[in-house]
Formats: sequence, structure tokens, C-alpha cells
Amino acid sequence: MIPIGCGQQELIIGDKQTGKTILNQKGQNVICVYIAIGQKASSVAQVVATFQEGGEMEYTIVVAEIVDLSATLQYLAPYTRADLAEYFMYRERHTSIIYDDLSKQAQTYRQMSLLQHLHSKELLTTRL
Repeated sequence: MIPIGCGQQELIIGDKQTGKTILNQKGQNVICVYIAIGQKASSVAQVVATFQEGGEMEYTIVVAEIVDLSATLQYLAPYTRADLAEYFMYRERHTSIIYDDLSKQAQTYRQMSLLQHLHSKELLTTRL
């Protein structure tokens, strides 16, 4: 495994849903915040089970904005959930944030933008 230094960003390549990044933090006194964006509840449960088997849940916080939730909640998830890591950071603990999967957040942003665009056109036609 590649050691992740404080303030660094790393891409760790390997099989999906194996907890590579969190496993890499074991024994490093790091709080990991795993944020699942737009995932199925069953996929998140599988990830949690993998973390429990390896003992990673002792230092990991899992937050899931599942696919069934509104687009707004999925869009805001990376921003609001980073506060969890900041809480520990301000208490002089090292933290690691894992975003899975930011492409889902981009899709919800696009969806919200399209809805706003449609809404503004609707307002314009009602005023005429």
C-alpha cells in the first residue's frame, strides 16, 4: 500500500468495494469518513460488512446518501459531510475523507440545474 501523507490526495487502484483506502489507514491514528453518494442501500451494507470483517469500523464513519433520497441531499452530501472530518481535524486528529462516487453528485447537480432552467421558463410564460 501507498502511505498517504497529511494534506495529500491519492488514487489507490484495485478491485471495487474492497476498502483499499480505509485499510491503508489502519494503525495510523486516522479517522476515516466514508461518504457514499447515490449508492444502493445494499451496496452500502456490503461495504460496511467488508469494513466490519477487517476491523476498520473502529476508526471509520460511514455516511450514505442513498439513491432513493432527493437530488438535493445527494448534491449537498460531500459538502455537509466534510464537517464530520473537520470536527476531528479541529481536535488535532488526522482525518481521511473518501467520496464514493462523485460522478453521482455531478449527475444530481445537472438534474437540479435542468429543473431550475425549466422552472424559470415556466415562470416567464406565465407572466406573458
